[in-house]
Amino acid sequence: MANVLLSFLGTNKYLQCNYYYNDKKIENVHYVQEAIVKIFCSKWGKGDSIIIFVTDEAYKANWIKGTSYENKEINGLEKVLYEFAYDKSIEVKAVPISGGKSDREIWGIFDAVINSVNLGDEITVDITHAFRAIPMLAVVMINYLQMVKNVSFKGLYYGAIESLGMIQDIAKKDIKDRNAPIIDLNSFIYLMQFSNSVYNFMQYGDANELSTLALDTVKPILKEKQGKDEISQKIRQIAEHLKAITKNFAYCRGKDIIKFNYAKLYQDIQDLKGAFDGELLPLKPFQPLLDNMLHKLEPFKEYDDVINAKKGIVAAQWCLEHNLIQQSITILQESLITLICMKHKMDYENLKKRELIAKALNTINFEKRGKSISDASQNKELEPLLSDQFVLSLDETYNALTQIRNDINHANFRKDNKKPEDIYREINDILNKVREIVKS
Repeated sequence: MANVLLSFLGTNKYLQCNYYYNDKKIENVHYVQEAIVKIFCSKWGKGDSIIIFVTDEAYKANWIKGTSYENKEINGLEKVLYEFAYDKSIEVKAVPISGGKSDREIWGIFDAVINSVNLGDEITVDITHAFRAIPMLAVVMINYLQMVKNVSFKGLYYGAIESLGMIQDIAKKDIKDRNAPIIDLNSFIYLMQFSNSVYNFMQYGDANELSTLALDTVKPILKEKQGKDEISQKIRQIAEHLKAITKNFAYCRGKDIIKFNYAKLYQDIQDLKGAFDGELLPLKPFQPLLDNMLHKLEPFKEYDDVINAKKGIVAAQWCLEHNLIQQSITILQESLITLICMKHKMDYENLKKRELIAKALNTINFEKRGKSISDASQNKELEPLLSDQFVLSLDETYNALTQIRNDINHANFRKDNKKPEDIYREINDILNKVREIVKS
């Protein structure tokens, strides 16, 4: 895993100025890259790289040697970077690119950048002198590299010398007054990452990426404020809870599903919506995404910390909607047993009691088909279950789930196998029936 700086060299005659970032200031530099490496790459070493993308024009104008705004000959960026990198054994190289004047040339730039980065690298990107569509392309490329090459994104920066005014006016200022900020553009990358993670949550019911991103974002804020920032604490709590419930669904954690306080999570998200502090800029992308989360959790909002088997039915619907088919079947069938346990004041965690209820449901179904289970009539514990209208109303549903569950668990190697779309439709129909039975 190496550190890599990606930057672009322009063709202009650069004016000497001072660049600053937070409390760090690099004085008397012509090239923003000199300030960038001294601020962000000072602890790099062997194996790390500074990669500058250059057009033919930029190579001739500023790489080997340069000309200042005052038309004086100055060192090219190559020598400036080598002077910084030599003692640290950091590799410095120029990568040729085209001018980006057509789709083909833009894709050529894309390939040049992508091919300069290796699997697992940690990348920092400077777009100060990126031209035409490259700044927008840089954001896309960072996202692409994170997915395809598993890179870690460290920062996206822009040296804003134009914030001081027109170049001819800046040139009239004394050098001590030419102080240009390096702007942190990381929020735009976080926005894309948040968007992707919320999409995964909305589409697939997986909050793992969203939770990780939210936690990574609030960690430095909580560290800086010694854990006393209320909004960051709330986001951390929501992120951990979202991750917990979606894991419960994915791994069929029935006992945890029926105990979880969904109403509190829903209320916490509502409370967070209007509570953002304007100073917490890294968290801004999180704010407009809260409505999406609330919409997704709407079916759960009435269920508090009281143990309730109906939570399992809602969870089964969630799983079906997010293509967690086997989980949907398992959670729904086990929730039916839990419902009956609670109605008959049985310990729903007692395996023997659960097996007894399953036997009662199977017995009812067998008898309806003119068959019998040999010892059922002699089992006194079954009697109250076999005469309960609620249990009687669920036997066909339970049996249908058993058939689908067996079909999936045996990987379609059964005579009575079903098409995927038929399985989905049957589960949805069963869920609708169960909701009606439970309501009555």
